[in-house]
Amino acid sequence: MNLRLNRLAEMVDPNSRVADIGTDHAYLPIRLVEQGKVSYAIASDVAKGPLANAEADIQAAGLADQIETRLGSGLETVKKEDQIDTVVIAGMGGKLMVTLLSEAASRGAYYPTLVLE
Repeated sequence: MNLRLNRLAEMVDPNSRVADIGTDHAYLPIRLVEQGKVSYAIASDVAKGPLANAEADIQAAGLADQIETRLGSGLETVKKEDQIDTVVIAGMGGKLMVTLLSEAASRGAYYPTLVLE
């Protein structure tokens, strides 16, 4: 994993329930679960191709029971019953991040910890 993703992983609190928005290959959720830092994560992406890559990587790591993939835009893929307390949004522009978080807030969805890059 590259330095940027390692730094993001360091910012996630232990025992969090994480949603990685725009996951691409799911490298971050895989790393967090492999390290034992989290036991559950959602790997979400808006595009089918990147999500297929994520699913393949999660399967190869043997973590399909701990990392769930979701196809959709932003935080619309995260449900209240997921009990997500940490959202990671990395590798996208600030305006898009604000839009995604504003849309979630308009639905009453707030998250205690945000890791934004």
